[in-house]
Amino acid sequence: MPYQIVVENKILKVVFSERVVTEDLIALDKEIFEHWSDAECVGHIYDYRQVETVGFSDEEIRQIALLDKNESFVQGPLKIAIIVTEESIARYSRVYVEGLQGSDWQAAIFEDEDAANAFILT
Repeated sequence: MPYQIVVENKILKVVFSERVVTEDLIALDKEIFEHWSDAECVGHIYDYRQVETVGFSDEEIRQIALLDKNESFVQGPLKIAIIVTEESIARYSRVYVEGLQGSDWQAAIFEDEDAANAFILT
């Protein structure tokens, strides 16, 4: 898998690398929902700074956002910070954030980890 999951200070952090495709995002969702549904978790950080290319479409990201939106009503409130510096990847992050509107999850996009952590912890 082109990602690693680390949990520190009640924040679940996913660091992606190389090439990320739709199947990776679906597998990540499944892994998180099955193994990391800790009520003590205050937020998730998804770090795309090491990603070289992606293999998904706007529509696939909308579908993942819809799945996550539905999951938000089961899991409860959560903050999600997306760290991305490459514009071609940031575009998909914006599609995802828009897809979560009206859910119990609050998501935002950042260019650095300090800002992402501050968002999660406020």
